[in-house]
Amino acid sequence: MKLCLGSNIPIFIENNNDNISYHSEDDNIAYVTDTGIIKGKAVGNTRIITKIKDENNEVAEYYTKVNVIKESRDNDIISTKNDVEGIKIVNPIQKLEIGEIYPVTALLYPLTYKDDNLVHIKSSDESICSVTYGVLFPIKAGVCTISATDISTNTFIDSFELTVANPVTNNILDSEIYNVVLPCITDNGILHIDGTNAIETTNAIKDLLNYAHNKNYKKIIFPCGEYHLYPTDFINIYIPSDLIIDFSSSVLQIEESDRTNGLDTAVYDTRGYTMFTFDKGIKNSKIINAKIYGEQLITTKTDTSYMCKCVTFGYSENCGPENCEISRSPGFNISFQNNTIAYGGWFNADRLEEGNIDDEGNNIKQTNCWRTNQYEDLGDVSKYNEFVFGNSNDYLGYNISSRLYDIFFFDKEYNLLEVQRKNHQYYQYSIPQNAKYVKIVIFQENKPNNVGDFAVAGAVMVINQPYKCYIKNCIIEDNYSTGIAVVGGRRIIIEGSEFRRNKGRDPSCDIDWEDGWDMMNGHICRNNIFESYAGVIVNAGMNLVYYGNLFKENSWFAFRGLTQNCRIFNNLFYNLGVELTGQTDEVFANNCLVYRNYSIKDKLHSDGNYSIRCIDNNFISK
Repeated sequence: MKLCLGSNIPIFIENNNDNISYHSEDDNIAYVTDTGIIKGKAVGNTRIITKIKDENNEVAEYYTKVNVIKESRDNDIISTKNDVEGIKIVNPIQKLEIGEIYPVTALLYPLTYKDDNLVHIKSSDESICSVTYGVLFPIKAGVCTISATDISTNTFIDSFELTVANPVTNNILDSEIYNVVLPCITDNGILHIDGTNAIETTNAIKDLLNYAHNKNYKKIIFPCGEYHLYPTDFINIYIPSDLIIDFSSSVLQIEESDRTNGLDTAVYDTRGYTMFTFDKGIKNSKIINAKIYGEQLITTKTDTSYMCKCVTFGYSENCGPENCEISRSPGFNISFQNNTIAYGGWFNADRLEEGNIDDEGNNIKQTNCWRTNQYEDLGDVSKYNEFVFGNSNDYLGYNISSRLYDIFFFDKEYNLLEVQRKNHQYYQYSIPQNAKYVKIVIFQENKPNNVGDFAVAGAVMVINQPYKCYIKNCIIEDNYSTGIAVVGGRRIIIEGSEFRRNKGRDPSCDIDWEDGWDMMNGHICRNNIFESYAGVIVNAGMNLVYYGNLFKENSWFAFRGLTQNCRIFNNLFYNLGVELTGQTDEVFANNCLVYRNYSIKDKLHSDGNYSIRCIDNNFISK
């Protein structure tokens, strides 16, 4: 097995089993954690010894050879791009905590859809923050510099300073914990833990969560039991901010209702539901120790709607379930959603003219460069703090083929407020105070066309979405569609979870990254186990990272053409196959593939010079 210096890869044999132990013959080269994660420390060779004790206390030993190498830099690849003017890190970050990881993307410019983008990202101090394939791994508190250079000449460089901090620990006082005591009668309901009176119980849970929040409790603990829930509305239970909700390993069974009806003739807003929702700008809340079951066992697939969901994330930050079972939904067990709430600054292609704009807002001559020829009104966008720019069509995409753009903000008197250069389409950026109008400059040979429902070339938008939300140490299984439907979000984390038997109606898989398209950015999928047939389907997304995952015999990993700048490394594919396609340079590295299919379709654009960069993968005969 090859292992890049500073990275890690799991030995997947029942983690946390007392009858299994691991150790390295040379901890100075590579060492192994108690849960079977091998970590590269220095270049060289060693062996990992796995000891397994059977029911008769007899011990068997297994050996894994490990070759720790430096990170591959594709030094043998010659870039086809000969018009480089500079390099831009498009997603710098000021601070990370130990335990977080973060994918950095740097782009050479000018950049079109067909260009390769061979860059190298490194840390000035690997003891503070290591870098593997452009992914930052904070190690200890301190400050370092993260830099990006073009891989062919090392001529162009961009950088930012990163502070690594220790994780913040929020100790909860006994006085900040609300213990629910039975009998419990609230303003609108009665709490039952014997599987009866679902409507009363649902209303009581709503009341109790609001009470705990209003009284500034940090945690609420429900007694262990069986809670039946009834979905009376499309959104049923909103989770409030700053609250840990502990259900004490209780079963929360959703009962069948009129909203379960999945007939095509049903009115959209009267079918389907979400039982628990993180939305309305809430922060820092989580559900723990809950078994949330949908009504899959008491109905049929044909009689249900894919819109029935156990948990949904909307506009929220740092929220999610931990140590939960979320299962048996007629639709999606979990979904992440985007919501576009404002449009403005949109322009018709007829209002583009060739040329650029200088730092003072004056028009200047330049070829292969297109600027708006009038001030575009931001409209309602000006009411918000952040914006994205791109195609306003529902499927997003790159009608403007250059990924980068410049934007100029003006006040109501047309005074220039701020210039933002080399922004990336679909990334979030700040809106300066008192901004009323914008002008936009794009960099490409040909003028873009008008597209989409609004017949415009591009638009400034405000999109509410989940940010740094998570699924941690959960079991996601047994639904009629999909374990997790990812339809948006930034820096979503899915880790330490197991996915089983998620199938039925399309897309019929464990996780589906799809309808959020280019707005799905910076997601981390690590240390999970996938067992369902379709496994993981990745139809789109930017800067997605998949590492330390196990794909078992019945699963599939399909990584399709609308993905960008993604990294897939240190995974074990003991599965039906791997399908890889992309629309930029992407990394598939240091993975183990055990006697299975390996299909690289490689490029969305047949004339593209980019590639799936397959590096140091391990192929093992079964």
